[in-house]
Amino acid sequence: MVCLCAAWCRTCESFRAEFEALGHGTPRVALLRWVDIEDETDAVGDLDIQDFPTLLLVKGRSVLFFGPVLPRVGLVLQLIERAGDGALQPLKHPQAELLAQALGAAS
Repeated sequence: MVCLCAAWCRTCESFRAEFEALGHGTPRVALLRWVDIEDETDAVGDLDIQDFPTLLLVKGRSVLFFGPVLPRVGLVLQLIERAGDGALQPLKHPQAELLAQALGAAS
């Protein structure tokens, strides 16, 4: 799971610690990564992120979720559980797939 944010975003700033803490207590998530879209422009490329935070959830090579979320850990956990239970179907989103590959989130 990748969280796309910007350093200037106060919402992202307040959410970052909670998001990163998920990696310590969530065994279903092998990789949590915080990405500042302005620091990783090579990976983000021309992808236009409209709202923050935006999550990218990948399982294997499949994008299961790509979009903005409310900065609430409970909502993120629900998304992770739905992905783990097979409730989320792979999306056809070429830009998100390229982003996942560039960030090393797809394996």
